[in-house]
Amino acid sequence: MRVLINARLPSDTVGGVAQVLIGLASGLAEVAQPGEEYFFLTNRGEDSWFQPFVRGACRIVHGSTDVRAHVRRLLKRIPGAVQLNRALRDRQRSVSARPLATSDGTAERLGADVVHFPYPGGFLTSIPTIYQPWDLQHVHYPEFFTAQQLLTRDLWYRTFSSQARFVSVATEWGKKDLVEHLGVDPRKIEVVPVAPVLTAYTPPSAADVAATRAQFDLPDQFAYYPARTWPHKNHLAIIYALALLRSRGTVRQVVFSGSETYAQDIHAEAVRLGVQNQVRFIGFVSPLVLQCIYAMATCLIFPSRFEGWGLPISEAFLAGVPVASSNASCLPETASGAAILFEPDDIEAIAGSMEALFTDETLRRELIRSGREVAQRLSWRSTAGQFRELYLRIAQGR
Repeated sequence: MRVLINARLPSDTVGGVAQVLIGLASGLAEVAQPGEEYFFLTNRGEDSWFQPFVRGACRIVHGSTDVRAHVRRLLKRIPGAVQLNRALRDRQRSVSARPLATSDGTAERLGADVVHFPYPGGFLTSIPTIYQPWDLQHVHYPEFFTAQQLLTRDLWYRTFSSQARFVSVATEWGKKDLVEHLGVDPRKIEVVPVAPVLTAYTPPSAADVAATRAQFDLPDQFAYYPARTWPHKNHLAIIYALALLRSRGTVRQVVFSGSETYAQDIHAEAVRLGVQNQVRFIGFVSPLVLQCIYAMATCLIFPSRFEGWGLPISEAFLAGVPVASSNASCLPETASGAAILFEPDDIEAIAGSMEALFTDETLRRELIRSGREVAQRLSWRSTAGQFRELYLRIAQGR
């Protein structure tokens, strides 16, 4: 059996999807049987983040030259060119969907039995596919997207879901959402939970933790929120919660990691409310630094308005960090009763949850215990095993 897995992520957008690909590669290497081959299709020159995790029956392949990837690499060599290109593209963009890509022939040349699209982007092919759209955020929060993004998402999600032999989601909530809003046949939807990827990385030493604390000047106690500053991630709710606590005489610290995409308003509100010295934005961090921060964090605060899984919650569970999370979309299912839940717009509840995790040691111990129980039920070996079963069902039925 030969499976091609689409992993053509630009190196400057590596994030949650990259964690899923790393976990899938590590899991498939464990469950693969003789005669099985798993090819991860990447952009040449943009897969250094992924190479260390590919082993065993898994291997990286490059398809035909990706012109857009080549242009991105060239632009990175010129100071300011990437930002200028984005500005020009945004100004000139017409309100139309981006066209659907077609296979460049790599899957066909390899003789792939299955093509797996583990994120919304994909391509048209006659080979049977598995598609993972993750979430329908654009349906629930269209205001967070441009007109072109809305059209493109609708076109991609409907086309690639229709093309797929199976559509995979991480939660039962996500399955119901696809049926209700996209009209996907529930019989072709498979629920495959995902696991934290921290187990694929080398654990940090005490020296690593100390160096990370010194590098970012981290306080002894802090709440942590690892998320790119997309609007739906709702960073402002934490800023408002900090201001509310401050008005009551309580000063708490929060560390934000992740690429800063729409961060101007967040910084401006922190200054306006006088809590700018209580927050640290440390940007995108390496897997080692991520583990170090989990080792130091007092708690995880996760106020997101919409998720397809909520990977940081399961990461925190595994790391032994107590969690307070929004109850939006699938997050109660992801939390599985092991976190404090709040409405994403309830600033009073967010502030109260944060303060409880800082001060109530009994609550902290209980949430750490229950979180670890949830994490123990998740593994990339299990997740990869479920995908392998789907691959076999497709390959044997061709």
